[in-house]
Amino acid sequence: MSVKAVGPEGMTMEMTASGEVTGFGPAKGLKGMAVITFQDIVGPGGITTGNGQGFINFTGGETAVWKFMFAGRMKSPGVQAWVGPVTYMTMAKNLAWMNEMVFITEGEGKSGSPEARDIVYEWVP
Repeated sequence: MSVKAVGPEGMTMEMTASGEVTGFGPAKGLKGMAVITFQDIVGPGGITTGNGQGFINFTGGETAVWKFMFAGRMKSPGVQAWVGPVTYMTMAKNLAWMNEMVFITEGEGKSGSPEARDIVYEWVP
C-alpha cells in the first residue's frame, strides 16, 4: 500500500492484493487466483471512492481481466465496506459469457490490509 496524494478531497491510497476465487451461479466450478490493483480515495467524512483493475488466472488455464469502480464507508472501526460495478474481458471461449454481463461487487475488509471478502453478483436490470 502507498499514499499517492493528500488534499482537501482526502487521502488517495494505492494497493495491490491477491486472493483465491471460487465461482458460483454461472461461474460454479471455476477456481483461480485473482490479482488486483486499486486506488482508494478516503474523504474527510470516511466515505471512500475508487477504481481498479486486475486479472484472474483460472485453474483450467483461462485468464480474464477486469475493471471496477466502487464506493464505500466504514462499517465499524477499522472495517471498510464497499459496492460497485465490475466488467470482465476474456478470450477464453468457455468464459465468453463474462464479456456480455455487468456484475456488482460487494465486500468488506480491514482498512490498510489486503485481506478482504468480496462477492460478485450478476447485475440483472
